[in-house]
This record gives sequence, structure tokens and C-alpha cells, in this order.
Amino acid sequence: AHLDDVSKTTDVGRAINELSTEHTRLDAPLLDAAVAGGGLGFNSQNAEMGAVGAASWGRIRAALSPHMLSEKVTILPLAHDKRLVTRSVLERMRKRHAELRRLARTVDSVKFETDRREQVAAAGKALCDLAVKLDDVLEGEEHGLLPKLRRYVFAGRPENAAH
Repeated sequence: AHLDDVSKTTDVGRAINELSTEHTRLDAPLLDAAVAGGGLGFNSQNAEMGAVGAASWGRIRAALSPHMLSEKVTILPLAHDKRLVTRSVLERMRKRHAELRRLARTVDSVKFETDRREQVAAAGKALCDLAVKLDDVLEGEEHGLLPKLRRYVFAGRPENAAH
């Protein structure tokens, strides 16, 4: 049983460390995505913005799926089980993740350089929204949830932040 606990702690610790570095790694692509997406929302024929939007989305998409999976499978269940966050905070996080997935599907359904103007404009707006919301989520995790999890996992003592 002790080895299982060590293995779980190692997996959670690894997930926490990976999530902690994500915001820094995504700073530039998030900024590029917000600018390009906003620009495409107003001028869907702008080839330069289309290229920037596609490139930034590629970098964000590569990080988003593993990030969301790690949180769904490892981070959020631990935060819930150990009462590191209130039920309302957990529900708000789940709603934000659902919104990010919805926006990601919209962005992923379009080729910025070749699809129709209306599709590109809608996807550009979704890309801008996604970038802003993802930045907010990462910022909130970096200063809220992750420090609580880090203290719990690495210090080995529960911190009941829900009370």
C-alpha cells in the first residue's frame, strides 16, 4: 500500500510541476492567438493574421489536451477528495474547462488560410476568446489551486482551504 501512495504522489507531483510551467510556455502563443483571432474577427481575409492564428493555435492545441486531461484525471479529483477547494470552486473550474473545450472545437474546425470568410471570422473570435479565457484559467491555477496542491503533496500535510 505504501508503494501505491508513493506512486500516486509521484504522479500528482509530476502533474503539478508540468501544469506549473504551462503558463510560461504558453505566454507568447496566447498573446499571438488573442491578437490574430481578434484581427481575423474583423478582417478574415488577412493572410498574415491567418498564418499567425494557425501557428499559435497549433502550439496551444498541443498543450491544451494533455493539460485538460491531467486536470480531469489527476488534479481535480485530488483537490476534491482532499477538500483543497470548495465545491463551488471545483464546479466553476469544470464549467471553465467545458467552455475552453467548446471554443477549441470551434477553432479546430477551421483552416484559417483557406476556409470561407464567415467561418474564419467566427473561428478568429473563438480563438481570441479561448486565448483570453485560457490565460485567465492558467493564472488562476498558478496562484490558487497549484500552490495548495503543491503544499499538500510535497509537504505531506493537508491544507483544508475550503474552510
